[in-house]
Amino acid sequence: MTFKVIAEDFDSDPDIFISKSKNNLYPSSASNSDWYCERKGSETCIIQKGDFAIGETLYIGVTCTRACSYKLRVWFTPTVDLTTSNRRQIRFDAYSTYILKYTIPDEVLEEQTKSAEIYVQPEHAYTRIDMSLSLDQSFYVIEEVPSAHVTSTGSAIKFSDNELNWCRNCDIYVILNVYDEDRYYITSIGRVDNDELSNDIPQDIFINQFAQQCYQYFVERTKFDTRIEVEGYSGHADAYVSAKTVPSGPDSETVDVRVAHGTNRAISLSAGARTQFG
Repeated sequence: MTFKVIAEDFDSDPDIFISKSKNNLYPSSASNSDWYCERKGSETCIIQKGDFAIGETLYIGVTCTRACSYKLRVWFTPTVDLTTSNRRQIRFDAYSTYILKYTIPDEVLEEQTKSAEIYVQPEHAYTRIDMSLSLDQSFYVIEEVPSAHVTSTGSAIKFSDNELNWCRNCDIYVILNVYDEDRYYITSIGRVDNDELSNDIPQDIFINQFAQQCYQYFVERTKFDTRIEVEGYSGHADAYVSAKTVPSGPDSETVDVRVAHGTNRAISLSAGARTQFG
């Protein structure tokens, strides 16, 4: 069950407190509530099935540190299992919350899984969505990790093996907040190290802060130049090429070509340069 309080003004900051005790009809703080959400802006509190019973009365308190305007909505939240298909198409209602569940596979293409990606793309551009990653089902207690990646039309979350609590053959959850009714395309995928790039097929790439993501590209024609274009949607990154070994970073001695730190960039390698690199 989801309790959602939606701030209607830019500076509104409502917090929500929930009690199921008849001795506490007016919950107003974390210390006298069974569930609570105290973050900046709008709040989404999710109570798991089994923590409440049919016919039970729940008492809801909403507080603001200063005068604010908000909407309150309560409804049952479905869980969408992403494990059975790596691409789903679902129509979501406006001002609703959904739980996306994904089991990180142990292997992908007979190689050990190194990261998991979940990204959501609305059918129409400029449709607002919020996503947060959770590693367990106590969504109202833990500090969820907000999505840090933006695509041309949507948002994405990446969880990789260099992060705390990384696991394989385990479930992760994404809390998806939708603000407009629309059709949404959800892609979930496990990735290995050094994925291959294809000719003329654009690929969405998500790299977490201070992380390195390597890709392989096989040069099919020895007499033509090779050009790799990177179009960034958010953040700044280094791009570099190593001919034979996986580099440890942009300053690695194995790097043959690098381009300046930025958002949009391109790397061009002539046939002669590739021969020089060996």
